[in-house]
Amino acid sequence: MNRPTGDQPAFLLDAAAEMFLAAGFDKTSMNEIAARAGVSKTTVHAYFRDKLELFHAVVRRGASKTNLRFDPALLDSAQDTEEKLSRVALILLESTTEPEHLAFLRILVMERDRIPEPLRVVNECGGHDVIDVVTAVLSEDAAEHGYSVPELNTYAAMFTRIALAGVQLSALLDPGFRRDRTLLQAHANWITAVFLRGIRPRDGADSQPLPSNI
Repeated sequence: MNRPTGDQPAFLLDAAAEMFLAAGFDKTSMNEIAARAGVSKTTVHAYFRDKLELFHAVVRRGASKTNLRFDPALLDSAQDTEEKLSRVALILLESTTEPEHLAFLRILVMERDRIPEPLRVVNECGGHDVIDVVTAVLSEDAAEHGYSVPELNTYAAMFTRIALAGVQLSALLDPGFRRDRTLLQAHANWITAVFLRGIRPRDGADSQPLPSNI
């Protein structure tokens, strides 16, 4: 059984995360993690039964430290739906391109087969909270403009994926990627404008349902 997270020294998790990112799970040994942390292997085993338990602890901590829980109050001063969604998109982009979050994503990608229920781990980062906020914004927009939107949660989830996909991929793959806030804001504005143009019906028609596989 895993020890409570509070009993797991941060310096051990830091050392393990560095080693797993640098060499991968298979090529990293407990001896190397101990050496990186500046302790004996016995000390590491005092907290973690084996390397897999330590790896899962690194993943759990990564999920908790990259939490994306969103404060709806940040939208209170926005003038309209477009500004609200643009703010959500910018916060997502800034949060998920931070080095710590990217390191967590790289571990998930590299060692996804060793992580039980990887999608659940990702959801623990607070994705559902953000989707709830976007759902509420879209619901208000539909009421204001007199149209109906089926599968609101699906539309909200699609918005977050569209907002993040391109920029996050560049951040993961491009060593020269820069977190330029002006560019991130421009991307957030553009994605929001395109998304709303697509979701709002034309000529008074209701929005069409999304395909079930989205």
